[in-house]
Amino acid sequence: MRCFLFALFLAGCTTAPKAAGDMAGGGGSSGSDLAVGGPADLAPRPTAGIACGTMTCTSTAQLCCTADSGKSGTCGPTSAGCGSTGFLCDGPEDCEPANPECCAEPGIAACRPAGYCATKTSIGARLMCHTTPSCTPPTVCMNAPNGSPYALCL
Repeated sequence: MRCFLFALFLAGCTTAPKAAGDMAGGGGSSGSDLAVGGPADLAPRPTAGIACGTMTCTSTAQLCCTADSGKSGTCGPTSAGCGSTGFLCDGPEDCEPANPECCAEPGIAACRPAGYCATKTSIGARLMCHTTPSCTPPTVCMNAPNGSPYALCL
């Protein structure tokens, strides 16, 4: 069932590239977070986090357990795991330098070593992103479908 939901997540992505703004800010072209004048996505933020329904999970201590690609969900400790898909990141800003890629695979999105996600494309793995500069050309950052707060490099 998780693989089916993940396939739906990937299949419904829009074809328009994601604008420079943060997902929470509606994808505006201002290049800032949350449409309140925050720092640009790839600049250091005062806090990092994982979008999870109406909450933001702490990226180093929590994951988002969701059955609908983050449209709703609950934050829980990373040690607990999920009965649904677990998101330990929603873009590269949540990842440490040793594992700089936020890779979405069936059942999980997690920080992985550089190049890992490219080796898993046969199972549908994709890099998660907020803006196109964090994608490897020729891919671009695309909004996920159905009101999900996430975006993928496609």
